[in-house]
Amino acid sequence: MPTWSTLAVDAAMEAALVAADNPISRAAIRQEFTHLLATSGNLARLREMRQRWSVEFARRCATMVANELRSQPVLKTGFQITPDASGGGQESFTPLGYQRGKRIDVAVSKPSVGLQIAVSLKGLNFRDGTGGNFDKNLTGRLYELRDEVSTIHEYMPRAFITSFFFVPVASCFDKPNAPSSFAHVVALLRSRTGRLDPTIAAHNWRADFGAVGVYGTGEPEEVQCGVPAGVVRYFPIFDAEGKPSLPPQRGLPVLSSTVSLRELIQQLLGAALHDTAANTRFCKVADESILIGPSEAATGARVSDSDEPMEEALDPIVATAPAESEAPDEGG
Repeated sequence: MPTWSTLAVDAAMEAALVAADNPISRAAIRQEFTHLLATSGNLARLREMRQRWSVEFARRCATMVANELRSQPVLKTGFQITPDASGGGQESFTPLGYQRGKRIDVAVSKPSVGLQIAVSLKGLNFRDGTGGNFDKNLTGRLYELRDEVSTIHEYMPRAFITSFFFVPVASCFDKPNAPSSFAHVVALLRSRTGRLDPTIAAHNWRADFGAVGVYGTGEPEEVQCGVPAGVVRYFPIFDAEGKPSLPPQRGLPVLSSTVSLRELIQQLLGAALHDTAANTRFCKVADESILIGPSEAATGARVSDSDEPMEEALDPIVATAPAESEAPDEGG
């Protein structure tokens, strides 16, 4: 049975981590952090280094998610998905008359109907310098998410908005006497996800779908425990049946409760298509021997249940004069 230490490295996540390490690597950030702990120096440089790394990591993750969305058959025709495959073209949600807009990390739209799916990406990528926890900035990230979701839903109530949080593997072990940062993120994101109905304005601040991605950073504390950089699994806050997914209080979630990015995107699309014609489903047939043969229409007879007239009905009517009958023989 697979375990976290036997998981294969995800190529897209590994590429995102490599790109984020340029020009400021996690190793350089770790060295700066160690130096500050020893000297009680100014934290401004460390914050700037972490922010630059996180911004590039988020940009690469957005491209990774967009590329996976592009591979889905249901989005193959007519939909525009940003950012593009190279990471460019990220959209900003700025309706007519708005002075400021909201950046959309990943957007699925169509010219005639507008924004269909928006994905907001958040990350808690580094430990706090004081307590060593990963969730110190969680409240700020949730305020940002609420502002984004409210702005879009107030203008486009039927837009399907999802949020993905990314946290390191170490965030599952950062609190020995309290729920881990990973468990904390799952609980608070769940409380902000799910609308009863898009027409209910009071729910505009709630996202429609959410998940937490747990990834290997390559930090020594993770590598020494057998989790290399680039390993990633996604924990949906609700399962495919709509029931809450429960995280462990401390420690990594069991693998059976997690999914790959492809599986997560398929789950997202299933939720977005719920209550639409595309989500029509059927059950199994009765276990009986009754079988009625195909109708005449199925065997090629020209029978139509359409309201449109058949082609023959549109043909010009040609009057045919009746044949003249022979006149009776008056002398007979």
